[in-house]
Amino acid sequence: MKKRSTGHSILHISLIAIVIGAIFTAFASEQGNMVLFADSNSNFFADSNTGEMYYMDMIVVADSICPDKYFADISVADGSATWHKRIALNSIARIKGYRFSLNTFDTDGKSVILNVNHDPIGTNIVFAGFGLFIAGVLILLIDRKSRIRVRIKNFHPPFNAKKMLNYIALGVVLLFAILLPDFKEKSQIPILNTVWLRIHVTFVMLSYSIFTICFVSSIIWLARKNKPEYLEQLERILHHAGVYLLAFGIITGSWWANISWGNYWNWDPKETWALVTLIAYSVPFHFEKCFADKKVYAIFMVCALAFVLMTYFGVNLWMPGLHSYA
Repeated sequence: MKKRSTGHSILHISLIAIVIGAIFTAFASEQGNMVLFADSNSNFFADSNTGEMYYMDMIVVADSICPDKYFADISVADGSATWHKRIALNSIARIKGYRFSLNTFDTDGKSVILNVNHDPIGTNIVFAGFGLFIAGVLILLIDRKSRIRVRIKNFHPPFNAKKMLNYIALGVVLLFAILLPDFKEKSQIPILNTVWLRIHVTFVMLSYSIFTICFVSSIIWLARKNKPEYLEQLERILHHAGVYLLAFGIITGSWWANISWGNYWNWDPKETWALVTLIAYSVPFHFEKCFADKKVYAIFMVCALAFVLMTYFGVNLWMPGLHSYA
């Protein structure tokens, strides 16, 4: 069996940690929500473990029926201390392991939905997984023996590589422009008024653009009688880049979810299918002998685009969830 590099080992450990953290979030976390009305001072909720009663005092300020920004000032008391926090969109409050967040404003202009989440185990495991993943990628980028570095070194196209890369970059930019959501339109939704929208969506859309180029490249390779080796080599290099970009897209999306929804992972259909897509495109990396056959690899890359289409279009049509605006 071929020995894995340190970078690859760290990547695998990080992904396992992230999935374990997400499972803890799904089955061991406590979540709830309540309606807070403007100028209300009689909102309570109880801790199911300790029975302690928390008192909420909040003020909602809104400039219009669909404000760009709104916030709630809350006071939380547990009998021994009192905390005063301001919660806003994309700005949660953390108190004794509990996360308080706002992401829904009632169109009557009088109330907001306060979400409360308690997930110390899952959140910490996922956070550790993110750190390990970043470390693993950095190690791979500086490791001369890493798979992607070796592929780039051995890539020798029969023409001007600089021009070819310019054409690829142009193709990625064009696809990116087509697939990228209209930021101006999306920004009308209050929760999307954040720089994390651009960071998260940029990583994801770049990965989807690259996977689409790999799909087209595989179609061309399968259709031609003389199979150009450089085309298959280039596709494998782009394949690595697409997987890493999608992984960073999921990580930045999870980080954004933490400051918007109070936890890193929600098993929402969109994020779950993004994870499924990442796993699907990672399969050839783990079964190199099977995918050493160029035809098998090309057919796989053609079929794999179905995961991208399901994540980008199918979920929006058939599986509404937290990403329904995407």
